[in-house]
Formats: sequence, structure tokens, C-alpha cells
Amino acid sequence: MQLFKDAFHSLRSLRRSPGFACVAVATLALGIGATIALVSVIDAVLLRSFGYADPSRLAEISAKNAKGRNAGIASGDLAAFDTRVHAFAAAGANRVQTFTLTGPHEPRNIWGGLVSRHLFEALGAKPLAGRTFASGDFQSGAAPVAIFSHKLWQTALDGDPQAVGRRVLMNGAQYTVIGIMRPEFQLRHPVFQVWTPWQLSAAELSDHSGHGFNLIARLRPGVSLAAAQAELDAFGRSLAAEHPAEYTGWRATAGRFDAGSVENVRTALEIFLGAVLFVLLIACLNVANLLMARGIERGREIVIRMALGASRLRIVAQLLMESLAIAVLGGLAGLLLARVLLAILLAALPSGTFAILPRIEETRLDGRALAAAAVLTLLCGFLFGLAPALKLSARRWEHTLKESGRAQSGGRGSRHLLSGLIVVETALAVILLAGAGLLLRSFSNVLRLDPGFHAEHVLTVQVPSSWVPVERDEKAETERKQRRFHEMLERVSQVPGIDRAALTTVLPLGHVDVMTVIYLEGRPPSKDEDNHVHYRAASPEYFRVMGIPLLAGRAFNESDQPGAPEVAIVSQAMASRFWPGQDPIGKHFSYSDGGKGPWTMVVGVAGNAYFDDRHEPEAELYSCFRQRLMAAQVTTLVLRTRLDPTRLAAPVRAAIRRFDPGQPIAEVMSMPQVLSDSTARQRLYAVLLSVFAALALLLAAAGSFSVVSWTTSRRTHEIGIRMALGAEPGRVVLSVMRRTLMEMVAGVIAGLAGAAALTGILKSQLFSVAATDPATFAAAALALALVALFAALLPARRAARLDPSMALREEG
Repeated sequence: MQLFKDAFHSLRSLRRSPGFACVAVATLALGIGATIALVSVIDAVLLRSFGYADPSRLAEISAKNAKGRNAGIASGDLAAFDTRVHAFAAAGANRVQTFTLTGPHEPRNIWGGLVSRHLFEALGAKPLAGRTFASGDFQSGAAPVAIFSHKLWQTALDGDPQAVGRRVLMNGAQYTVIGIMRPEFQLRHPVFQVWTPWQLSAAELSDHSGHGFNLIARLRPGVSLAAAQAELDAFGRSLAAEHPAEYTGWRATAGRFDAGSVENVRTALEIFLGAVLFVLLIACLNVANLLMARGIERGREIVIRMALGASRLRIVAQLLMESLAIAVLGGLAGLLLARVLLAILLAALPSGTFAILPRIEETRLDGRALAAAAVLTLLCGFLFGLAPALKLSARRWEHTLKESGRAQSGGRGSRHLLSGLIVVETALAVILLAGAGLLLRSFSNVLRLDPGFHAEHVLTVQVPSSWVPVERDEKAETERKQRRFHEMLERVSQVPGIDRAALTTVLPLGHVDVMTVIYLEGRPPSKDEDNHVHYRAASPEYFRVMGIPLLAGRAFNESDQPGAPEVAIVSQAMASRFWPGQDPIGKHFSYSDGGKGPWTMVVGVAGNAYFDDRHEPEAELYSCFRQRLMAAQVTTLVLRTRLDPTRLAAPVRAAIRRFDPGQPIAEVMSMPQVLSDSTARQRLYAVLLSVFAALALLLAAAGSFSVVSWTTSRRTHEIGIRMALGAEPGRVVLSVMRRTLMEMVAGVIAGLAGAAALTGILKSQLFSVAATDPATFAAAALALALVALFAALLPARRAARLDPSMALREEG
């Protein structure tokens, strides 16, 4: 009953001070709303279940070779892993594969995977309908079967409840759908939506050099990750003894399995969580300042109650009840704000963001978000209410009663507490401003970077291979693809408005990369030399279409046909790396192991084009599309026009449909849009942290304004006397702001020290800017100082315009 009385008294007290209540609630709503919005994003991207049984027992087996490069397990050694490593109950691999799904809708390209025998068993994932793969599905000659994701089931099969057992046409073959996965199931990335059994060929079973596969494994009950690692080390030694050329120096490691491929964004989201908690802390400090100032205003009321017998515990409880009332109101307003912020965030996300933050489109305010809001609200209520309550309840009532009403200052301890809170606010705001400034400079550096090509007036069209089995004759299949894509190119190049047209397998600044290993003629392979290069196939007109300059030699031409001596063009970075100080034209290299030929001749050197927006130009190798085609599951048409390229999207689609009605078209984008999407991650990170920094700056300014306003109101009598004695308005302003200046300087110094210690965690997100960049730190300090001074100057100038007679009469 007493608790209800205190709560009712708190609400009545807040009702008597509507201005204070509104400011406190709005301040807290900003902090709680921003925090709940980000927590909801983190929950969707990082924390929600992926439909795996006991995911804490899952591990990812990766490896590095003697040169320190990523090197997984070869397909020929997958079976050896199953029989020799006993720490895991099951383990499996996933091989990326594209599928062309035909009918009943428009042909579409679908990313999926070929999965090894025990992968679904290792994941412990149960389907919504049907079954997962059985051992018989992996036998050579078994009928083709497929498992669909929940999303693909809805979009391609219209959510047919009888879909299990239905036959679909994929890659020119009839597959039976045997299972539909649950909505939450995800394997590596939401883009992968269909899985089929990986029936290893004889060549794959004998391959010990293609170290391309990481494993997903489930630890046996009672087996630790350390024990599993010891067994992996022994397994690596046995492989090195059997295949020294392929496995010497190779070491497998077991680590946490990141189900959603979000490890690359985990750090960024943790940084943003820290930033928004800083904002929330600043909001709490602001409300604590307001409560402290209001408590001092109510000092006589508090000590009278204590003089009449109220215990300190009762006073603390009463003040905490007011804090909790403010927190509850702020939490409710914060939930509404979080809903608005999420709607704005999801609507404003660039098109490439779903690839950056998987499942972000599933962000919503659900029961988990409400529970987090409730906990956060109660925590904030205690956080900003406890210190003022303890401080105010500790005052000695006999001294306070002797003070005059307007002269009550709260004592030196109270003033020091107010000053300390402002210093902490300022420091936190400086840290956030410095972090936002670093990300903005990094994003600006990326935008100013010359990509090495001319994106204007170029349209790109991704066309997946319409794959048809040719009895595993990879050479015949590759030649079929080469002929078919060139025929498609000729047809599309006839569309009115297209000036030049070309083919490539990897688009600059796209989402796909292909690596290969080369061996130089006359230079024996060395364990100390890294011969990995980025590989692209291109048709003769590619360099002219993209505006990539040829610095030496020639481009591909019509004489570079199948059967003719194989040629290649290398980037300037590759030429400098492999033939420093030499003319690379006429040099030879081989793709085959050991560098024994056949040999490919370098006929040209192209300018560096950025295929990754975060690194210096790397070695790029271009093969002639007609002569060599590696990893051609998706090929891209690049088309130059004098028109707006988006106007050609529909005519180009129509031309491809006339060429082959069954050809799926994955994506049609202008090159400027590709360029923009390539910076989506930096732009998103910079905008998010800048929003948090702006909130922190706003709250810090509000804190300075409120404290200076309150201290000025406490010094009205003093100011009136000084002005009556002839004090100049400027001196009055300086006198009022002196303490604010000291607090600001202390906060800026503490903030710069904190920024120097904390912004190092941003290092992995920065491009061409140091994590402790002095110019950025100085700009952050200056921005905070100017805003805080302006906020403090307003009440100081108002004080300087006081009428001395009115001030003295009011005090009297």
C-alpha cells in the first residue's frame, strides 16, 4: 500500500512540473528508442535461431597452408575426415552451385549448394515438410532430388502444401522436391535457397590439391573444442605424410561456426551497440542532472519531511519512485520512437544492404524487443535516479532550513556532482564524434578513389549459365558456354542505342571474386612465393567498354580463337609483382601444377581496376573469353551507350528472351549503381554512427544548457548585485560560463583520451585514415566545444540582460 502511495505521489509531483517531466521523458525516449531499434537489428542479424539443434556444439573446420593462405580440405579427403577424426559426430561440406529453375514462372537463377552426405545431420536441422537427404541420394546414378528453402517454396511453388514429391526442372534435369526447410533455416547466407546431394565424381574423389572446402561439424557429447583440435592436428600430419606436395605445412583449426556468415559484420554491430549505449548513458546523465537540480529546488520540502520523522530510506524510495515513473514514461515513448526509427532505417537502406547485414529485413519489435525495453527501462530508472536520491537524502536538515528559499544551492558536493556528470557527458560525446568522423573520412576516401574504369553510360546484365550435363565432359560444356554467350552478345549488341558490348565473368566492385594459381616460365615454384591472382575472363571489347586503359601491348582480338596459342592480359599491379623492372609483354605462365605448361603468353598490360574497394590494387589476370573460361556460372554482359543506361534495360531483356526464352536474367544494373552499391557498407556504417554522434551532441548540448540555466537561476541575486555595482554584461557572461568552460575543457580532454583508446576497434572498418587521426580528433573536439558553448551562452546572455532592481527586489 505504501508503494502505491509513493507511486501516486510521484505522478502528482511530475504533474506539478510538466516542463521538467516532458524534457526528462523526451531525453530518455531518445536514448531508449535508439537502443531498442539497434538491439532489434542485432537480434535479427546475429541472435535469432537458424533452425539448428544445439548450435553451441557446432564448429567450423577451416585451414591454412604453409604460406598462411586460407586452404580448406580437398574433395578427395572428405571421406578420410569422416573415418579418421572421431571428435565429431558428423561433418559435412557445402559447394556453391547456381541452378536455373524453369517453370511455372519466368526462368530464374537460384543460388544454392551441393551438400555432402552428413551436412544436414551435422546441423541437426529439421524440415518443415518432407525429409532431408538419405545415404541413397548420394549414390552415383540416384534420381535427382532437392530441398527447397521456405522462401523458395513460397515464391517458386506458390506455397503449395503438396510440394513435397513435386517435380521441378532445374539445370535441364527433373528434380524431385523431397523437403521444405523451416522459415528460420539458413545455410551461410539468405541468398542460398536450394540444396542437392553432392555426388562426387571419380576426379573429385582423387583430387587432393583443390583445398576449397571448409567443414561444418558437430562435436560429440563430452568432447571439447581443444580435444577436437588435437585430433585435427594428428589428421593434418597423416595427410602431409600421404600427400606431401599438397598438405605439407597445412593445418586445420576448429572454431565457432557462424551460421549466418555474419562474422564480418559482428564487429561493426558490436561497435554500434557500444555507440548507442553511450547515447543512452548520456541521456541518463542528463536526466540525473535534471533530477539533481530539481531535488535541490525541493530541498526544503525534503528536509522538512526528514525533520518530521521520515527516514532516509523512505526519502530515497520516494525519489527513486519518481525516477522509475520518468523511466516508464520514457520507455513507452522510446518504444514508439524505436518503431519509427526502424521503419525509417529499413526504408532508407541501400539495395546492397541485405547482402551486408543478412536478415535485417526481418527486424521487428517483437516480444524479445519488449522484454529488452522493460529491462532497459528499469535499469535506466535506477541508473539515473540512485545517485541524486542518495545525495539529496544525505543533506542535514537543520542547515538547509536556515537557508533562504532562492539562495539554496545544494552545497558544494551537489554542485560537484552536477559538474562531474557534465564532464562525463562531454567525454562520451567527443568519443562518438571522433568515431563518426573517422568513418565519414573513410567513406569520403572510398568515394574519391579512382576505380580505374569509367562507370558512366554502362549497363551490366548478369546472365547465369544455362547448364546442361554433357556426361561430365567439362571441356565440351565450357566450349558450349563460350559459343552460346558470344551468340547472345551478338544478338544483344544489335539493340538500338548500344555502342559497344562485351562479356566478363567478374565485374569490378561486384560481389563475386575468383582466384587461381599461376606458375611462371623459367621460375620454379617456391614455397615462399604466393602465386595466387584474381582471375577474370573477358571478350575483346571489354577494356574499351569499361574504359580500362591498355598501358602496353594489345587487347584481345579475333585471332585469339580456341586452338590458337593462349594469351592473357595482366593488370599493372600483376606486372609489377611478377616481373618487376621487366617488360611483361611476351612473358609466359601456366595454370597447371608445377609450371610444366601448356604456356599462356602475356600480350597486354591493363590499368589497375579496383575489384575490392578496401585494398590497394591487386594482381588481376584476364584470359580471353573464347580461349579459357573458369568459374562461368554467372557471366555479365557489359554494354556502353550514349543514353541513360537504365532506359536500355527493358530492350536488352527482350533481346535475351528472343534469343532464349528459357534464359534466366539474374540482375540488370547500371555501372554507377554497382559503384554505389560497392560503398553501401561504408555508407551505412558512417550514417549510423553519425546519427548516434548527432544524438550524443544534441543531448550534451541540452545538458550544458539545462545546467547553466539552473545555476544562473540560483545566482540571480548575486548577478543583480554585481550589475548594480557596475559590472559589464560581458564580464557577467564570462562569470556565468566560467564553470561551464572548465567542465567543457575537462570533458574534451577526457573524451580525446577515451577516443584514442577506443577508436582502435574501428581500424578494420577504415580506409586510408588512421584510427587516431589528429585532424578528425581536433574536429570532433571543436564541434563539441562550439555546440556546448553556444548552448551555454544562451542562458548566460539572458542573465546578463537582467534588470538589477528587479533581480534584487525578487530576491528580497
